[in-house]
Amino acid sequence: MAMNVTEAIATLIFFSGMGPMPWTINSEIYPMWARSTGVSVATATNWIFNLFISMTFLTLTEVLTRYGMLHILLVCSTAGVITITISNVEKLIREIVLESISCTKFS
Repeated sequence: MAMNVTEAIATLIFFSGMGPMPWTINSEIYPMWARSTGVSVATATNWIFNLFISMTFLTLTEVLTRYGMLHILLVCSTAGVITITISNVEKLIREIVLESISCTKFS
């Protein structure tokens, strides 16, 4: 019974969200010749940052309080979202410009 509840919670929180996305995307975006190196670097980066957060979280929570730590995480997450959004907008604009150039060139 307890295992079923744990599986249901894991499914609702982790599996239905963005949790497995880095592992799924990493196995798909690299060409075959670079896949092992790319996944290895991504996994090492993941583990290094997880270690860094694990080693500093409790100390920072004591120094900054829970609310201060929440604000730091909020700022980091917002900065990441803004960076990704700007990057994707640039790519979208570049694709639109290239598409309009190719359409006018062949018309």
